[in-house]
Amino acid sequence: MIKFLLTFKTKGIYMLILARKKDESLVIGNNVIITVLGTNGKTTMIGIQAPKGIPVHRTEIYLKICKNQGRDKLNVSNDQFFTDK
Repeated sequence: MIKFLLTFKTKGIYMLILARKKDESLVIGNNVIITVLGTNGKTTMIGIQAPKGIPVHRTEIYLKICKNQGRDKLNVSNDQFFTDK
């Protein structure tokens, strides 16, 4: 069950905000599962189950990959997500 649902605009991009406790998960699409494994101070450990063909990177690593490939940013726009309407 979703504890609460809201959108938050940060850096010009809207995000879906979900609350999860330890051992609770969320599903993205049909084949990606994100599970909260635990917390230690300000650090949250998460587990990601995804098919081998779906790359999973920390943002800072992904941005380096984009830069090396001649792309300067994430391929994300507001119209792919939420709107003010």
